[in-house]
Amino acid sequence: METQQQEWFSNWFDSPYYPVLYAHRDEAEAAQFVDSLMEYLRLPGDSIVADMACGEGRYAYQLSKYVAKVIGFDLSAARIQKAQEQFAGDRVSFYEHDMRAPMHVNYFDAIFNFFTSFGYFNTYRDHLNAARSLSNGLKKGGLLVIDYFNNVYVKNKLVAEEQIIKGNIIFDIKRYVSEGKIVKEIVVRDGNAPPLHFEERVSDVSVERFKLLFEKAGLQLENIFGDYRLSSFDREHSPRLIMIFRK
Repeated sequence: METQQQEWFSNWFDSPYYPVLYAHRDEAEAAQFVDSLMEYLRLPGDSIVADMACGEGRYAYQLSKYVAKVIGFDLSAARIQKAQEQFAGDRVSFYEHDMRAPMHVNYFDAIFNFFTSFGYFNTYRDHLNAARSLSNGLKKGGLLVIDYFNNVYVKNKLVAEEQIIKGNIIFDIKRYVSEGKIVKEIVVRDGNAPPLHFEERVSDVSVERFKLLFEKAGLQLENIFGDYRLSSFDREHSPRLIMIFRK
């Protein structure tokens, strides 16, 4: 396995430009999705849940309105600090953690992984370690929710080149598929500063491959949805692949 310093996300997620590029993700979007999920899942009010790869905590905060305790985990120290500043309280807390590493055992009633926050690693072994860590963290009968992109839809709709301007910052973006990854190359131009180069490499994974991976970790696929309104999944037309697993 490559060292974390060589993994794309260790630099990009701690960059001050990451939240600038994705500033359109807001609390209203998170609230709508969480409301739909919690109506479907019907978790008891005394549940303890985790938001794995929680980013700046907007989903964890929304979850805390429904359950007794939420713990948000993320490997980015910068994102965890921001989450703590914005949302930490009696019912929600945040910690730096790599999902491949062991965590609480038989502790959570549900674990959530939102907005394509899986599939980042270089090897199958790393992804299996992450799946097993998530499974081990669940109580028997506990639920895992994975919110991923629908790989077929994303590849069909792929925009090869795009420029996004946020204030004085210019993002030049290239997208392509390579070696089982959907790749986004990002060049950041901020005034007279030298251009900065970042990359996102997310696994091109079908629902069938997800099912096999998580079965090896002791989880069974219970249902799938195709968008944040929890519509039925359509392989060609659904933008999201939202999977509900049970231990």
